[in-house]
Amino acid sequence: MNSFHASKTAETSKDGLLKFIELSETLAQMAKSEDIELVPFESRELNKFRALPEVVQSGVTQILSEYVSILESIKAQGQNLSYNLNSVWAAFGRYGMRPNFGLLQLLHPEDIIEIYNLDGIQVFRSFHFFRLCSYTIEDLLCSTWHDLFHRESGPDTAYFEYFGRLISGKIRDTEKMAVDAHLVRETSSPKRLVGIVEPRYVAPLFDNTKRVNGFVHIFNASPISNA
Repeated sequence: MNSFHASKTAETSKDGLLKFIELSETLAQMAKSEDIELVPFESRELNKFRALPEVVQSGVTQILSEYVSILESIKAQGQNLSYNLNSVWAAFGRYGMRPNFGLLQLLHPEDIIEIYNLDGIQVFRSFHFFRLCSYTIEDLLCSTWHDLFHRESGPDTAYFEYFGRLISGKIRDTEKMAVDAHLVRETSSPKRLVGIVEPRYVAPLFDNTKRVNGFVHIFNASPISNA
């Protein structure tokens, strides 16, 4: 999931805390059912979640709730969650986002597909991403990307430019990314996993009036080693 940045400490309601715990544990159990080790949080105190402003806590919990609901709908159909493009279509429908027609022919089940809204907040990620990451759910939802990962400045700058053009509406069609394969390293996890990322495409998403209301990032990734 995309990361939210904590700018101030906020009072956390007991209900909000319990809801985040419940959803995180549900997601972790889903991962376990597919032989994926996914830790919901380091401590039930949820220190990172508590440090977020109250409005951001609500946003994080809502995105997590929608994500879990999408995955539950796929499981209810008797389908696996990993390598399943049906979860992507379900996410598009949930958020009222429509891709350009040609995008559908470019996607493969092994792709990792990330969906963002126009605030640059990630609202969906392919489930098999969790096979390549050792961070907790709380880490992923309550930290910025650059607090958790590192890549070289060239690809990092290119990503910043692509996402900026998508958010501003300057990219109106599916675009093959002119970014070479590169290493991405976990910087603050105990395992310090390293993977190679191969960028594929970015594309805008549209509402039913054909206005851009989000975007999608498509890439392949594979583990390299622990660093």
